[in-house]
Amino acid sequence: MKFICIDGSAINDARGFHEAFGREVALPEYYGYNLDALHDLLTDAGEPVGVIVFNCERVQKALGKSWAGFLRLMRDVEAELPGSFLAYDAKSADPVFKRVSVRKFKSDPVPDTLIETLLRAAMAAPSAGNQQPWEFFAVTDPEKIRELAACSPYASCAAGAPLVVVPCYRTEGLRFPEYDVIDLSNATQNLLLEAAQQGLGAVWLAVAPDQARMRNVAAALGTAPGLRPFALVPVGYAAEDKTQPDRFDPARVHYIK
Repeated sequence: MKFICIDGSAINDARGFHEAFGREVALPEYYGYNLDALHDLLTDAGEPVGVIVFNCERVQKALGKSWAGFLRLMRDVEAELPGSFLAYDAKSADPVFKRVSVRKFKSDPVPDTLIETLLRAAMAAPSAGNQQPWEFFAVTDPEKIRELAACSPYASCAAGAPLVVVPCYRTEGLRFPEYDVIDLSNATQNLLLEAAQQGLGAVWLAVAPDQARMRNVAAALGTAPGLRPFALVPVGYAAEDKTQPDRFDPARVHYIK
């Protein structure tokens, strides 16, 4: 495997990034410095390519709106040449610190492979007694998405998403039914974090425990009587740039040693 290493510490803008990348892969000048050129060169190589980016926060800042496109490029290269990868440094690699609530989405569809990745992440969550009370609806039909967006006065942003995931929980056959919504919270958070890791935007729109919203969503989906909607999670490529604020407050930490 050929490895391409980009150090973002000295990169200040998008052109600087593409010049650095161009040096690594011997990008001909006539290609121009753009993501399409990088895609062509990497996939034309005909061999697995490993891409490692250091000081990734600097690269993300330099690329600005092109950052999401760069992440998609890496996924395309991985799909066409299995074995390639993108490695981030420390905090930038951690979806906990890059997840934000996204309510504006591009029209690009979310690939089926990514939808499955999100659902695998959701179902990897812990649950009380390993009861796994969850079931998920992955909705991509635009008309049905608009119907779901009308199920809550706070869900209008879902109408513009190419995908809405609806986590639901069963009410029958559970060992610890009193913990069902906690289990679903774990699964929903996993889904949000994986979306951030995959370069997608998402937001958690509450449905449960509001009975009216739960009835509306159940009616829209035609769920069975023993299955209750928990939330709406619109997902897609973000059409807005947001950065997670630092919410750490040392005054709320109490050490007992």
